Amino acid sequence: MAKRSTYEAGIEKSCAFCELGTVIVRSSGEATDVICEKHGIVRKDYVCRSFCYDLLKREPQEKPISEIAVASGKNE
Repeated sequence: MAKRSTYEAGIEKSCAFCELGTVIVRSSGEATDVICEKHGIVRKDYVCRSFCYDLLKREPQEKPISEIAVASGKNE
């Protein structure tokens, strides 16, 4: 089976999710920049030709409680 590209999988390209980038968190808690191994300091929404998606950098969204109850077979 062929690998799906990030475009086909519906994944938004961003240096914040690249294997080559490390997010810089400022003292205010704001993360606006990324240290890239290829291009140095860039904006977190910057994308280059060397983009390689890192699945572990994405934070999953929580499911609503109603969907969890339906999936487990419990009706409220």
